[in-house]
Amino acid sequence: MSDYQDQLNVIPIPYDPELKRSRSLCVLHKSDNPNLNQDPEDDGEENFYLLAGTAHLKENDIHLICLTGGSLLCCGVFPHHNGEIWEIIPSPTKYNEFLVVSFNIQKKEWNLSHYSLPDKSFALTDDAGDEMPELKFIEDIKLESKNSSKIVKVLWPTESLIFVSTTEQIYRIFIENDERVVSSIFSDPNKKIETIRLPPQSINTLAVASGRDIIEINAHDGVVNRKISDAHQYKVLTIDYEHEDLFYTGGDDGLIRVWNQGKCVSIFAAHSHWIKSLAMNRHRPILVSGGTDSTLFFWDVSKKGANFDRSKDHTDSIEQLLWINDNYVASISFNGSVYVHQLPYRVQLEEDLYEEHDDDNDLHGNLSVDLSEEDPDASVLQMDDVEVDPDINVDDVDLD
Repeated sequence: MSDYQDQLNVIPIPYDPELKRSRSLCVLHKSDNPNLNQDPEDDGEENFYLLAGTAHLKENDIHLICLTGGSLLCCGVFPHHNGEIWEIIPSPTKYNEFLVVSFNIQKKEWNLSHYSLPDKSFALTDDAGDEMPELKFIEDIKLESKNSSKIVKVLWPTESLIFVSTTEQIYRIFIENDERVVSSIFSDPNKKIETIRLPPQSINTLAVASGRDIIEINAHDGVVNRKISDAHQYKVLTIDYEHEDLFYTGGDDGLIRVWNQGKCVSIFAAHSHWIKSLAMNRHRPILVSGGTDSTLFFWDVSKKGANFDRSKDHTDSIEQLLWINDNYVASISFNGSVYVHQLPYRVQLEEDLYEEHDDDNDLHGNLSVDLSEEDPDASVLQMDDVEVDPDINVDDVDLD
């Protein structure tokens, strides 16, 4: 593995030293407002807008971050009066709208609220301290008479469809003619739900991490299509898809497992502690992972999971990762640090390289050991087309 600093351009974002205790980060959708795409005074460089939320016990804020060409042009801080912010979910179609998952510690209630940013929030300025207008509150979304169950994940794939998972149930919210229909489609009475995930460009299948199990359900009625028992030694904490049959999971055993049509076909071992976030690039064969060991690992799945770079810039648990576009990935840690990593030219792979792998087995079937000499802690376990028992004991695995 090449030296990290020579391979990735790291852009720390010092937008507010008071942004401490953070869990949430999102990129705002902007297709319906082309004015957000670039600053009229520059040479056509694309602008990116992100939101980050704090998780203080008392006062909390939502921070607006604007990046262009890797430089911070402006930021704004919006007070949030409804408790600790656990997740921010951007609208799939409206550039200035988003949902916020928050916990009100005084009332001991979880809330899902709908907000929008005023248009002038996006006016680029050189003064990050300019006074910003207030957030516009749209509505609270109620799941039950009292929102006492922890909300662990919200998905907003289309303007009329929202999935909300608590530790106990998964809700499907369908909106038609301004009427909202809330229905519970799944529950696991014996285990707590950790997270949910949809495949890219699909609203038909929902992957559920429940304890150590992965359950794929019909996203319309919750009928179980497939269950993978004991997918990890302990809890499954994060899931991300490459396509509908191929997905990745990270657990508190520190391992990444690759699943093809319900079978574990490879294991990536590099992290020393829980893996809390996975992010698969939608157009390039690159997976990024992060967790409580404060380290980001970059995996090139076109090279059968070769770990080609890592970042140790964070000093606290990495809570969330997301791709801004094909070449930029953002990360946020619990202490409020945000970094944007720009991929080097050598890993900005040609599109046809990725599209050649029509057969999933070509990409993940005959795996060979590919260890980095400079990073002996990172490895890919050899599978050699042998069906892997998902109940494999991690302690018995020989990484050498």
